[in-house]
Amino acid sequence: MILYFVRHGIAEEYTAQQTDSDRNLTPEGVSDMKHVASCLAAFSIKPDAIIASPLARAFQTAHIIAGGMQNPSLITDRHLSSGNFSLGALQKIVSEHRHAQEMMFVGHEPDMSRLVYELCGAQVQMKKGAVACIEAPRPESGMGTLRWLMTPGILRHLKPH
Repeated sequence: MILYFVRHGIAEEYTAQQTDSDRNLTPEGVSDMKHVASCLAAFSIKPDAIIASPLARAFQTAHIIAGGMQNPSLITDRHLSSGNFSLGALQKIVSEHRHAQEMMFVGHEPDMSRLVYELCGAQVQMKKGAVACIEAPRPESGMGTLRWLMTPGILRHLKPH
């Protein structure tokens, strides 16, 4: 099984006039995520499902990425809300999609970095817009191998077309 972990793009700063869940991507965040989507498409990455946090910035990120791929299913799941995405939640979601060979999860920190570490022991910092790819026979602690990590700095230098 291939698992992709994506941290949402650059979002608006938190203000007293809005809730954290309503923070949208900034214009720069939208542009960056369109570039990420182009890079993922250029590498022929086609997850069977994209599971996103329902928070605006993560859902917008997932929607942009899904738009660049050939028809993956885009689903929101409250388990991906900031601070809620654990190994147990990952296992539950994967079990609900038994036939999926590749799944993408779009969420928040520190959840993304923590799950990469739990699955494969790789100490990473998932910056905004980063993508990690883990291969694992099943989503259990220590069972995965980090295949690659694309940081925003690396992604900026890629020319997908």
